[in-house]
Amino acid sequence: MIPCRPSTGGNSMARGITESNVHTAADELVASGEPSTVERIRGHLGTGSPTR
Repeated sequence: MIPCRPSTGGNSMARGITESNVHTAADELVASGEPSTVERIRGHLGTGSPTR
């Protein structure tokens, strides 16, 4: 699983994507035998862009 920042009280990460959406995507990737990398999670969600 990807490391997560502690919740700051809100659940929204960006543009309607919630922390729950990210966790669900990661779980689904792992269940299908794929690693849950940031790139794969973004692809699974169909949104997001690389930052850093």
